[in-house]
Amino acid sequence: MNRILAIREEDFQADVEPGVVYQDLNDKLRHTGLFFPPDPGARATLGGMIANNASGTRTVLYGSTRDYVMRMVVALSSGELIELGTRASKSSSGYSLIHLFVGSEGTLGIVVEATLRLVGFPVEYSAAVATFPSVEAAARAVYDLKRSGLNPAALELLGPECIGLMNRVHQLGLDVAPTLFIEFHGPTTSQLAEVLDAAGEICASGGSLGFRPGLGRAERDRIFKARHALGEMIQHNHPEHRILIMDVAVPITAYAELLAAMRAEVEPRGLIHYTLSHAGNGNVHLNIAGRKDDPAEWALVQEVSERLVRKAISLGGTATGEHGVGMGKRKYMAAQHGASLAWMRRVKALFDPHGILNPGKIFPAEDNP
Repeated sequence: MNRILAIREEDFQADVEPGVVYQDLNDKLRHTGLFFPPDPGARATLGGMIANNASGTRTVLYGSTRDYVMRMVVALSSGELIELGTRASKSSSGYSLIHLFVGSEGTLGIVVEATLRLVGFPVEYSAAVATFPSVEAAARAVYDLKRSGLNPAALELLGPECIGLMNRVHQLGLDVAPTLFIEFHGPTTSQLAEVLDAAGEICASGGSLGFRPGLGRAERDRIFKARHALGEMIQHNHPEHRILIMDVAVPITAYAELLAAMRAEVEPRGLIHYTLSHAGNGNVHLNIAGRKDDPAEWALVQEVSERLVRKAISLGGTATGEHGVGMGKRKYMAAQHGASLAWMRRVKALFDPHGILNPGKIFPAEDNP
């Protein structure tokens, strides 16, 4: 089910089957001047992105997959096909069942067709790299950049360990320090030049060690290609380790506190770790390595991860910003959702009374046979 069924340029819409890879859709759209913005980095299928409400580096400006799904055809556990949503650009009619299904991880129904909203490809864009003396200083700059109203299209924070690895693998020549990758989209180069000047002043006032504005397309693409490949690079760089990938998100005002808590957990214990973050959304991925031949170290990695996930929830955040609950995050559902978890169970039972759709996912283990 990997066909692009229709592209309606004048409606800014595309009809797709769930097996279409989002990069392939954007390649098909290239001549139209339109694109589908969510960009999780891997060669993700649109059905998978819908099931997980995937996001990625551009989410700070464009939002997540949920913001671009207008209509779906879904197969229920009974075999019945139902149509959700509308091709109209707005609607106030009835419950928004489409938003219930997006992000449900295949536990309520199976997507067989979707109508996606498209947007105009940016006429111009520019990028910058800003380095800071500490991860916390970079995090404070994120808050200031967000508050400024400059509307970055991407705002990624990487720890120095990530920069060192990217330099070794991709020969980027970046300063090994906590680093923000910033990207702006706009109508003209002159407008973007003014935006970059303002961003540079904000970073300087936050104590930045350096600010490189106006990266060309080739250098920008090289940096973001390396950013997207970081997860694979980390695993390849530590073949003797298992990698636990944390995916939490907190309000921007709690972002620096969460990063400080992460450093306080991993550094004193000497754990190999990599901090990579969709900073504009307060979404942090902390990758922690534990030796495969050392069960005690792996147990420590899991203990540290659990404390940090619960810390994120206590800060008003979430156990998973974009990777989904699956089985690994089921144990945090009660802590995050409280009494509303019981209503989620009722919704699941309504749409899937026999528990045959992606069983064992999302709900705590005691809810599953």
